[in-house]
Amino acid sequence: MNARRRFLLGLILVLGAALRLALYLSRPSYSIDETMLGLEIGTRSFAGLLHPLDYAQTGPPLFLWGTKLIASTMGMSEYALRLIPLAAGVLVPILTWRVAGRVLEASAALLAVAVTVFAPTLVQYSVIAKPYMTDALIALALADATFRILDRPEAGGRWAWLGLIGLVAVTGSVPAPFMLAGVGAAILIGVRPTAATVVWRLATCVVVWGAVLLPLYFRLYRPIASSGYMQEFWSGSFFSPGRLAGWQLAGRAVVQSLVARPIPNVIVLAVVVLLAGGYWMLARRNGRTIATLLGAPVVLLVAASVLHRYPLSARLLLGAAPTFALCCAAGTAALVERQPAIGTTLSILLVAALASVNVLHPYRTPALRPAVAALRAAASPTDPVYLSSGAIPAWAFYTTDWSVPDAAYLGEIRRWAGRPEAPAFHNSAPRGHAVTGTEGDSAAVRHLGRLEILGLAPGIQWREVSGLSGRTPDAGWADREAVRIRGAAPAVWLLIGNSYAQPTAALLTALEGAGGHVDSDSIGGGVRRLRVRFSSDSTAAAAP
Repeated sequence: MNARRRFLLGLILVLGAALRLALYLSRPSYSIDETMLGLEIGTRSFAGLLHPLDYAQTGPPLFLWGTKLIASTMGMSEYALRLIPLAAGVLVPILTWRVAGRVLEASAALLAVAVTVFAPTLVQYSVIAKPYMTDALIALALADATFRILDRPEAGGRWAWLGLIGLVAVTGSVPAPFMLAGVGAAILIGVRPTAATVVWRLATCVVVWGAVLLPLYFRLYRPIASSGYMQEFWSGSFFSPGRLAGWQLAGRAVVQSLVARPIPNVIVLAVVVLLAGGYWMLARRNGRTIATLLGAPVVLLVAASVLHRYPLSARLLLGAAPTFALCCAAGTAALVERQPAIGTTLSILLVAALASVNVLHPYRTPALRPAVAALRAAASPTDPVYLSSGAIPAWAFYTTDWSVPDAAYLGEIRRWAGRPEAPAFHNSAPRGHAVTGTEGDSAAVRHLGRLEILGLAPGIQWREVSGLSGRTPDAGWADREAVRIRGAAPAVWLLIGNSYAQPTAALLTALEGAGGHVDSDSIGGGVRRLRVRFSSDSTAAAAP
């Protein structure tokens, strides 16, 4: 590689690391999924993390253990829980260069690195305390280890390294079986002259990997995946090859694994065509072995989706995102060969478009950490607080002293809001009936001298791909919540986050009808913090 390309590679890698580090240091509040996973990591022992998690969460044990180990040292901050994804996000472009250098010309490999550096989805999940970014890192590590086997299949040390990376994969990545299937198939195709030795060594690896994977699957993953809540949540995310909507779903999921933002259908189609052409060029240039290594995991993942065993979603495809980046670069490089001006322009526009999304549409989460801090500063220590169901996990997390966590309090939060069937679980399905006059009577806890009223779920459920189950809360929900809040009169603070506009509007209307008036209201970062006071007449009416 010439000096100019070395300089460009270094510059791109430095920019990628700086982009991720800047977002990491900006310390956006946890998303609701991060908060719920953080509650599990903070309250469970290492052994406890080998049991199915509450809050409808799941994760590979190596990721959970690593995150808990770091949190035990650094504390339960965003910096600690996001450190592993950040490290993975910085390393993915570096490993992309290693893999791309094997299958692409230097200029195309450089473009593949630029795609992984600036792809907004890969930037975003580098600062999200979930195991999706590590999927991409593990996929690249497996590909690199496979190349080493293909180069020298007789070297026992390389097989040991592959076996170790495979163990990291099965304990650190949920889609690892798809990746390992591609590894095995590629080795069997690419190392025929020493087939007997290869089969024996590969079989040994498979047996060891399977012995670790199967107990994890049946103990950790299957109970969550087969739950009624998850089946409902992902019901619109499975590939149906006989329907146009199924192909639209697949195309959008693939493209959004690189750009997790709203994308016009025409752009999705153009990118899919580019990726398909790029994969064909990769297969033509490198042969069946590499085509199998890169393509088999995607094919198997889609097949599993057809069988309703694996949803198609941007974050669940991050393990394949580096392959998509390689295909993107290969397709663009082919165009450069045939139409240099058009291909070069497309390459520049592609990188510029990806980079601009990070600037114009940066990753943000509801600003619950500052909202919690501001409410605690404004309220007296004994003022009651009403927490919308979507704000409960963040309030519990950010008000807990993690050096001496209150296990009883966190257990109550888990009981009321930690399972899909719990009354205050944020994403509960519609009830199918009106809220009763006694629902939520006991959904309140005392913590640090303060009464915390745990908001009942409004009955509006978000489902991946298909969206919201409705726009309006269940009948009687707002009036019931107003009665519960009025019972803590004369003044109650409200923290509303991870909520929808109509339930909030309905609740404020019901509170006004119950004699309440808002005397302090602050909205920022998608979170609302307000205080409601009730007249003496309405307070008297609420007394038993």
